[in-house]
Amino acid sequence: MRDLHEPNERFAEKLEWQIGREVRRRNSAAQAPGWITWSRRKVAGAVTALILVSMAIGGAAVALAYEAQGNERRDQLVANFEQRADLAKKRLALATEELKGTEQRVSVGVASNTDLLENWVRVAEAQAQVRIITLQLEEVRLAGREPRIELSSPLVSGRDFVGERLRVEMSVPERMVALESARLKDAQRRFEVGVSTASELEVSQHRVLEVQTALETWQKKIQIRQKFLSGGFDAVETELRVLKAEAEQLKKTLAPKLQMAGKESARIAARVEVGTAERVELAQAKLRQLELETSLSKADLDLVLIRRRIDQHRTGK
Repeated sequence: MRDLHEPNERFAEKLEWQIGREVRRRNSAAQAPGWITWSRRKVAGAVTALILVSMAIGGAAVALAYEAQGNERRDQLVANFEQRADLAKKRLALATEELKGTEQRVSVGVASNTDLLENWVRVAEAQAQVRIITLQLEEVRLAGREPRIELSSPLVSGRDFVGERLRVEMSVPERMVALESARLKDAQRRFEVGVSTASELEVSQHRVLEVQTALETWQKKIQIRQKFLSGGFDAVETELRVLKAEAEQLKKTLAPKLQMAGKESARIAARVEVGTAERVELAQAKLRQLELETSLSKADLDLVLIRRRIDQHRTGK
């Protein structure tokens, strides 16, 4: 009978196989990375961290790419506005030289004060253009984009470029008022001595009214801009107020022109009756009158619609 405590041959082989398997497992664990032995929670956390790091690196790369594109775009805009500024300065230099020549001619009596005022207007226009482009260039350098022209545009680094440009632009109609007022005095003088017609005087009067209306519109735009910056108007109402000011300006400009066109049609009609004008001239005058009537009617309608839109916006309807 066999002793139960004496290992048999089969038991010894099985024990040897189990010991060998355990040795191989421990050797394999010693050679593998540490994370292999982590729990599922640790592995999930590590994977999440790896994903977040990858996203951060990718986001930084995209941000750098956008920044490079933005810098390139800004450099292109800066170069473009620098070229415009150089050209505007050359125009200003030319206008200034012409003004000096006119001043010399006025001093010797071969040019009038009106000629001098005309040159002053051209210089004012050139100066305004140089200043406007300079302001646009400064805005591009700060913002890295095209200059904003809307009166509802935000400040750029605390600076009101829109308001500054409005004030520069207003300097031109201010000069124009002086010029057209001088022309009106000259027209009145010539009419009084019989060397000009009533229609020529009327044209000069309407021209003064036109530039005065333009100046008033610039002043309104500056007030609207200030109201927006102070919080009195939101962006929508600000732009509606601009449209309203422009529509009012157009209406004030068209009304006297229509009146003049009606008088001109009547004068030509009278000349046609006596045979000193052709009917085609009358047809052209009537067409001009009709065009002005249509434009004025459209301006009236636009003004009504804009006022209604402002009321609706303010009441929230």
